[in-house]
Amino acid sequence: MIVLRCTQSLLKDMKVNPAEHEEVDPFWSWHANIHRLNNRKHILFVNDLTRLCIMVNGVRSAQLTTLKEKFIATLISYLQSEGVNSSLIHAYVTAGTDLMISKTNNRSVLGTMKEIMLSPRMITMMISIG
Repeated sequence: MIVLRCTQSLLKDMKVNPAEHEEVDPFWSWHANIHRLNNRKHILFVNDLTRLCIMVNGVRSAQLTTLKEKFIATLISYLQSEGVNSSLIHAYVTAGTDLMISKTNNRSVLGTMKEIMLSPRMITMMISIG
């Protein structure tokens, strides 16, 4: 099971209540935050263990199903572009078919997310895709 640990602002935007759950291995845990640039929403996902970053856009308020689908599709696309073996990608996605929404729990990952968003390279990328 993959756990998406959303910030308060993302939880509010998605109009979802976080679920209570036990601790999950950081490999399966992703922090997510919403950022607005030029009146467009961009959602940044950061893996708790590897600090891998994924940016998703085109998700509107209260479209939780769309958010989950775009997250998985973007993750698969990125891992394929990095040359990760397709059987490993399939194993990760299959094992994580259940996506649970939870609150953030790691200030270190939140700090990493903040640094990423302050990066000029990230801002340029958001402008180009947005």
